[in-house]
Amino acid sequence: MKDNNKYVFFLGGHDLEMIEIRNILDSLRIAYFDKNLKWGAKLSDYEKEITQIDSLLTIVGVELIADMIKPSNYISIDHHNELSYLPSSIEQVAKFFGGVELNRHQQLVAANDAGYIPAMKKLRATKDEIEKIRKLDRKAQGVTEKDEQLAIDSINNSLETFGNVTIVKSMTPFFSPITDRLYPNKNLIVYTDNELTYYGVHTEEIAINFQKLIEQGNAYSGGGHSGFFGLAFAKFKKQKLLDIKDEIITIVNQNETI
Repeated sequence: MKDNNKYVFFLGGHDLEMIEIRNILDSLRIAYFDKNLKWGAKLSDYEKEITQIDSLLTIVGVELIADMIKPSNYISIDHHNELSYLPSSIEQVAKFFGGVELNRHQQLVAANDAGYIPAMKKLRATKDEIEKIRKLDRKAQGVTEKDEQLAIDSINNSLETFGNVTIVKSMTPFFSPITDRLYPNKNLIVYTDNELTYYGVHTEEIAINFQKLIEQGNAYSGGGHSGFFGLAFAKFKKQKLLDIKDEIITIVNQNETI
């Protein structure tokens, strides 16, 4: 049995999974730092706090991009990029402490984070359960009612189709209210002038094509074959982002014809 006093957690970007991880840490009285960060949170966001941690304690970073030298007493919990084969982060946290059983709500949260709506359906989630989880996830990400309306306006005003790919230029920085409204859509790109994410069945092929960007920390992927591939926020100039968008469209349409 682990000594809970020997661990300090540092929490990454907020979504419903991260909120539930925080709830588990609260229930176990585990020390943690949470700066209410957004997707793409980095280890360096906590650099000051980490340098003040006793070296005898174990530092556990949850979904933090390692953009600095990791302390020797550091453990990472994640399930993105090269770790996408692992269970969801909340499942890893539960296993980490042993004896922590996820309740029905947390099981759906884990499924949602690892495999979106299809994964929840595999748990025989009802329509009401799915809608509740997705609504709570959007709220945890910071989506407001204004963002929800902007998502509707984006779909109505800028949805296009290129071959087998649906594309929406988003008027809100939050993509989830768009993807939820367009589900099911097996090949979807949502983008702004400085961010882009592909959601669909050719995620693995796209990730392989852009592996160098992932290794550089300029892109990310997760969710396996039917998951997502995204470009790190504000890492690309507008034209470069548009070029990558077109390349993704080509990759998807080529694979659709095979």
